[in-house]
Amino acid sequence: MQLVNVGYSANDGTGSSLRDAFILLNQNLEYMQEAMDTFTPGEMTTGPWIDARAYATLALADAAAVAAGKLLLVATAWVVDTLTLSSEVKALPGAMLTVNSGQTLTVSGSFEAGMYQVFDGAGAVTLSGRAGYVQWFGASGDGATNDTAAFTAAAAASKTVMVPYSADGYVVNSDVVNSDSTFIFMGAASQIAGTATPAQLRALFTNGGYVGGVPIADGLRSEKIEIVAGTIVQDAVDKTKWNFISNGTHTSVGVSGDYATAAGSTITINFAKTYSKVISFVAGPDEGFANGLGMSVGATVGLSTAGVKASLSLTGDALIRWDGAAWVSSVGSGQDLNFTPTFEDDAYGHDSVVVSHDYCPGIGVQVFPWMNAGAVNFTPVIASVANTSTRVKFVDPAAGTVANAGVPDTKMAFKISKTYSQGILLDGSGDSSTLDLSGGNIWFFGIFQV
Repeated sequence: MQLVNVGYSANDGTGSSLRDAFILLNQNLEYMQEAMDTFTPGEMTTGPWIDARAYATLALADAAAVAAGKLLLVATAWVVDTLTLSSEVKALPGAMLTVNSGQTLTVSGSFEAGMYQVFDGAGAVTLSGRAGYVQWFGASGDGATNDTAAFTAAAAASKTVMVPYSADGYVVNSDVVNSDSTFIFMGAASQIAGTATPAQLRALFTNGGYVGGVPIADGLRSEKIEIVAGTIVQDAVDKTKWNFISNGTHTSVGVSGDYATAAGSTITINFAKTYSKVISFVAGPDEGFANGLGMSVGATVGLSTAGVKASLSLTGDALIRWDGAAWVSSVGSGQDLNFTPTFEDDAYGHDSVVVSHDYCPGIGVQVFPWMNAGAVNFTPVIASVANTSTRVKFVDPAAGTVANAGVPDTKMAFKISKTYSQGILLDGSGDSSTLDLSGGNIWFFGIFQV
């Protein structure tokens, strides 16, 4: 037998010429006809193959081929009940395997046939671990015959179905039944001449060495994968709402409603559906949050919701002093916190300086004495700490008593520093209502299996 060089792809000029191809085909047919004409019953089983015609049933022929380690030739029509063909099978022109209703023909070995129908009947065909061709199930590809039933039968038989190029196209309509198979068209999408869509057929198209159509990733076709993604920003009025941004340049997909809901430290994003598996999910701050607040974002993800949390890494320091006329604050450049000192009368004669600042939870505060104009200053002492302020008193080291900040002195000067690196409240509750989150957004992106 001689093979025709079909080239790499349609009309690329790398295959045999039409004349050479038909010469080879004629020689192959002459060889096959001569062999068939000269068969004797003994030769049907003694050559390099087993001819199924030498046996009463296809099951017996298959068993003999397996035992002898030979190719099983099928050249005539057979009607079969449930049967597994385990040998290497070659179906010649004239072969037709008709499977009775309620029965299953399973092809577990290799199977070879030309572009003609070899399977028929109301029963089922299973091509285990191998691709099939739509022609094997009766597709004509003439642009007129309805090939929908053939495509449905092919999809039921194999996870991968090859569709040879047809200039006239295949009439496949939207009632095609295809649960989980991929049709690989050897050419462009224009070959689908009926009302079926490439998505229904889970179609791939090979054209000039390129592949297009429905992508596959690790065995999951694109219709099995969905994306949940978007951007949220805290509502200016109701801080429990984090609105999905939707404008001329942004949109959100796969989410339910117009906003996510914050409660305490968690923003809950509801998905538009419940998925079967989480493939991946990431959330992160935009440049406004990352650079301006040192924000980090993470998430816990379920099949129908994601809970987003955020933490800040805030640092700030300032020099607080009485300049002889007022309490002043000198804040270093690039600080995340703005410090504002004010006098507070505590009604006990030991008045304090209260240094207010932007919302910064925690008690990671330090104060240091500061020499003002070369004088020996009073010693600052932290009296209390809150999320948005620190109360400082002064001790006169010479007298050993608490000085009265209500009678300020230029020797009252100190350096204050506060840091915070933990999770924050995202619903505007408590002191977090003063936390300005208007300068940034949170991005999220998730991939899920349907």
